[in-house]
Amino acid sequence: MSVILDRLRAKYPAYNAVPDDELAEALVNKYPEYKEQFQVEPNRIVAPRQPGHTVSTTAGGPRVPVASLKETMAEPVEAMTTPRVTTPKFTINKDDNPAVAVGKEAVNIASSIPEFFSSDMGVMSVAAGAAAPVATATAFTADMLKSAGEQIVQTHKNWDQMSKGQDSWRC
Repeated sequence: MSVILDRLRAKYPAYNAVPDDELAEALVNKYPEYKEQFQVEPNRIVAPRQPGHTVSTTAGGPRVPVASLKETMAEPVEAMTTPRVTTPKFTINKDDNPAVAVGKEAVNIASSIPEFFSSDMGVMSVAAGAAAPVATATAFTADMLKSAGEQIVQTHKNWDQMSKGQDSWRC
């Protein structure tokens, strides 16, 4: 949708029902100085489209919502990362001794390995690792660094809520 048409519709709401291309053509016919703001195709004037979350289904037709890439990919990504095998996990309580909490987390991490390899993503990672080991190692390293950064941010946010045992390593 054109910024010019947006402004025109804001000032004159009656034009909201008029398709973009019709409104652009009428505007250019009445005010030729706006012609350079629109795409001119043989026998018609087309309003430029701006990126956004709406798109016209046909030239100048009604706008319909369009999902973002993240929304579009959410279901396939979830299907690829959902394990076929699940393992029980320990719950880490804030009153746990630090050594016990570390032990529980270590067991949780170790038990997640079969879950990963039973997911579609895990199967593809094994194949990718065999085909391109350096690229696969680089991708895993980048993912681990990203996760470590997220954990640091999360820990910093919760710093004041930690029990004495959880923050005892501070000097």
